[in-house]
Amino acid sequence: MPDLIRNDAVGGMTENVTGEIKNPLAGIPHGQLMANVTAYATEYGLEDILPLLKKGAMVAQSPAGIEGISELDDDDRRVLYEEHIRRWKHPFALYYTIVLNSISAAIRGWDQTGSNGANLTFDVQFGIPNNSPQCPDPETCKRNQWIVGFINATPYITICLLRVIFLFYIQVIF
Repeated sequence: MPDLIRNDAVGGMTENVTGEIKNPLAGIPHGQLMANVTAYATEYGLEDILPLLKKGAMVAQSPAGIEGISELDDDDRRVLYEEHIRRWKHPFALYYTIVLNSISAAIRGWDQTGSNGANLTFDVQFGIPNNSPQCPDPETCKRNQWIVGFINATPYITICLLRVIFLFYIQVIF
């Protein structure tokens, strides 16, 4: 029976034409909700945090009505209020990681764009041709392919090494 209720809730969400997400926990009686949470905690070995899961389910069922949930203490309400008011209050390390990954992605995009265009001519211009018309000796062509491949891989190798260095210092600092 619980699977049928869940399937109906999921089915209702897929028929949503307005784009507004409906709360799948809304309308489930309190006793049934707590039984579902207990069954979930038992199934996945989470009995040690069962009280927190129950509080979370009650808040998820009625996010606007946290004042009426008697199981929440003042500290729980304060934390939920802070989370609602200060959405962007996160650790510095999170923002630092996001900035570094963004810079890395931008560099990678530039490198891929540059490599794709440069690969058309740079090997011949620098005297390391790796194609048959410009490279008559097969052994030289094989060696030149490795050289061209290493040149193309150098930005990625550099980013990898810099990331390792930055992560080491981040771990030391934090």
